[in-house]
Amino acid sequence: MTKNEDRQLRHQADSYFRSRSQGYDRLFKGLLRKYRSLGHFGGKLTLPRLSLEEADVLTGLLNKRFDPGSDGIIRVSDVESGFAKTKYAQLDLLSILEGYFGEPIVSKKEEQLLQEREWDLFWADLLETVAEEPCSKAQGWIQALAKHQGTGALAVSQWWSASAEELREALLTVVRAVRHLDRMADGEYIRLAVLATQVTGNPHGFDMQTQLGKLLLYAICYILEKVGPSNAEEMTQILYECQILRDDLSSQVAISGIVGQNTRGRGYLGSEKEVYGLPLRTVVKYAGFEPYLMEGGVKRVWIVENPAVFSSILDRWEHDYPEEALPPLVCSSGQFSLAVLALCDRLAAAGCQMFYSGDYDPEGFQMAIRLWRRYGDEHVAFWRYQEEDYTSKVQEIPIEERRWNQLRKLVEDEGSRDLPADLVKTMQTALRELKPVYQEALLDKLYLDIKTALQARIVE
Repeated sequence: MTKNEDRQLRHQADSYFRSRSQGYDRLFKGLLRKYRSLGHFGGKLTLPRLSLEEADVLTGLLNKRFDPGSDGIIRVSDVESGFAKTKYAQLDLLSILEGYFGEPIVSKKEEQLLQEREWDLFWADLLETVAEEPCSKAQGWIQALAKHQGTGALAVSQWWSASAEELREALLTVVRAVRHLDRMADGEYIRLAVLATQVTGNPHGFDMQTQLGKLLLYAICYILEKVGPSNAEEMTQILYECQILRDDLSSQVAISGIVGQNTRGRGYLGSEKEVYGLPLRTVVKYAGFEPYLMEGGVKRVWIVENPAVFSSILDRWEHDYPEEALPPLVCSSGQFSLAVLALCDRLAAAGCQMFYSGDYDPEGFQMAIRLWRRYGDEHVAFWRYQEEDYTSKVQEIPIEERRWNQLRKLVEDEGSRDLPADLVKTMQTALRELKPVYQEALLDKLYLDIKTALQARIVE
């Protein structure tokens, strides 16, 4: 058969089967599924409740009676034999199906192999482009994604399937951002909108709800060896650890009796005898903070969670020592904001010992553990978290069981084994009692602790 004759025969077959689609469509779709699954034609097909047209087609093709309304159970090999007896015998079954559906047909296995080749070529080309201006952090991330590894690997794979070219441009944009961050000096920060403007020309280019913003976050998580954040607070903290600020004004921390060291040298962040609030913007401009009042060169800073406790301690101090500077005190005002953590980073860097006091409730215990895990024994001590402190002040205040269960899970987890034994013992006691103790109940002891620690520096 000449090429022209073959082409004419295929055209006739396409027209014929499409004009009789009511009789052939389900049969051909079933054959297509078989080939896609097996990589060849074989097995059986079942066509439930045959139509009149389908029954006529099968009766003529297979030389066997099929009744309308019955279920047609058909051997694929019989279908091939049936077509071999028609005027289209010179066309194989795969060619007939490709003509009918109007596209090449490959098995799922062949399709997978083709996708794998395209995937490998995509990443090889991308890595070659990235290598033109080397950045080890970016290259490591790209290499991990190429192996379906790292934070965001699934999302990246799905994006590649939807639009490989769009993903390529997005990845190269994020690589440029990583290069920019890599060139920044230690202690230097950049706002997210400014980074986006410099890299993309759009201040909203890296907004975290956008695909590009999420891709940047995936890269940062890989670089910092962190899992993806579960909430906005964790997201903001991860960006901060890579020297990116999302919002450096609304996040604040209240302090007293603490001075900072900035590029202009030692300087007071306000009066020695006044409380002042520091936004994150101000905190990150200082390399270190330390207490104004120190005993024997020991840098102690006390941290409380409750604003009322913070103010009450200062009220007593000002009453007892009106001529003295305020004690070095930090107030987190609830859960640790980024400003609080940034301040603690700098206190730790200055060699300060931070004494943390919080509530004896599920969230209070977890805050204490979070601070300790971040800075360790060298810089964090649990302040008034002994079992006797708890049992002496137990309060008859109901707390939802689910909140206690979250703490119980933490205590029973293997990860709690590295925690100080005294803290674990106190948490276990609280889990038996299922009652809290709030900071306000320990106010007298908290104040006395600070007073005693600083007694050599104050005039009675």
